[in-house]
Amino acid sequence: MGIVVITAAAVLCAAAVLFIPFTYHVSIRTGRPFRLCVRAGWFGRALAATWDYTWGQRPVSSVYIGWKRQAGPPPDLSEDTSEKGADQAAEAVRQQAETDSAVTYESLKREDDGNAPKAAGFHWKPLVFNRDFAAAFFCWLGRILHHSRVRSLDIRGVIGLGQPHETGLLAGALYAVVPDAIGGLRFDYLEERYDSTIRGSGTLYPAALLWYSALFIASRPVRRLIAGWHASKRGEHHGQHDKKQSGNDL
Repeated sequence: MGIVVITAAAVLCAAAVLFIPFTYHVSIRTGRPFRLCVRAGWFGRALAATWDYTWGQRPVSSVYIGWKRQAGPPPDLSEDTSEKGADQAAEAVRQQAETDSAVTYESLKREDDGNAPKAAGFHWKPLVFNRDFAAAFFCWLGRILHHSRVRSLDIRGVIGLGQPHETGLLAGALYAVVPDAIGGLRFDYLEERYDSTIRGSGTLYPAALLWYSALFIASRPVRRLIAGWHASKRGEHHGQHDKKQSGNDL
């Protein structure tokens, strides 16, 4: 009975992790000053990050892991401390150069070993840079992008391109593509104005990400790549084993 309860609890926890979505929110203000804010999170602040940038200012970011805010980057070093660190780095480089220039038995032995013929490495480029692998990769990427597409979009404010016909073309395109998102948007056909705010959000389920990634890994081009990598590692292992065995025989 206890095993059944533990198994059921583990299944429920796994399902909760897989089906609690990652959420993202993007906010763009095209007025003055320009501002871009991106927020992404999973299960509230169990795993969350925010990046906020305003034109002419330093970006502000924050990260939460396990509902705890992580410490930000250390403050800038003072000028004296920076000069001291630079001097220490230069001294370390000089000492390392002197050590490298010293000729020892170990260094000569390494040179002799370096002149020995090396085993052929894994030629992965032909397996990656081909049409089949590119098709599988972009199919995986397209599925992820389609699943995580913007599901909520709201555009408010005033937009004017300075020319009536250009503004009319933009208005027609927006009414044709996202008519429900521009209820709070006005078009200025006489003046050039970019005082608007664009807000969008979407979700990405870990279960969908794992499923699409599994399909990508199971595709034939990726399986060929993995098989070639394993064969290369197996050959290197056998080569090292044969070399060690011949040394023991001597």
